[in-house]
Amino acid sequence: MWIVDPIDGTRAFLAGLPDWSISVALAEAGRPILAAIFAPVAGDLYLASAGGGATCNDRPMMASDGVSLAGRACRPKRYIDGLSATEPTLVAAPKVHSLALRLAWVAQGRLDVAFTGTNSHDWDLAAADLWCTKRTAR
Repeated sequence: MWIVDPIDGTRAFLAGLPDWSISVALAEAGRPILAAIFAPVAGDLYLASAGGGATCNDRPMMASDGVSLAGRACRPKRYIDGLSATEPTLVAAPKVHSLALRLAWVAQGRLDVAFTGTNSHDWDLAAADLWCTKRTAR
């Protein structure tokens, strides 16, 4: 089954902001096996395959080590504010409107932590799922 979000970050797209993306995943037996996230404004193409690693613009990606919550965290703000009380080294990063792009940035190491809200859907998460299930080597 193909799972497509033609404009992830619709509000950003409508406002002329750069942080929206096109998110596509191919799922088999309920799990994504191929994924692509394209951020047209930045020209970044994120690709992943189950067991095959992940790339951004043909360069291998790897998330930060995830040893602590220290680092750059992104949305929802109420989550970050709550965690900042116990982890003062957590820094709120600017909002990334596209949830798929936000999660791809964690896989790329541009963000250390990202949260999803309660209103997330399969089309928001399917492509990013491959980046969240396996670390890839640089």
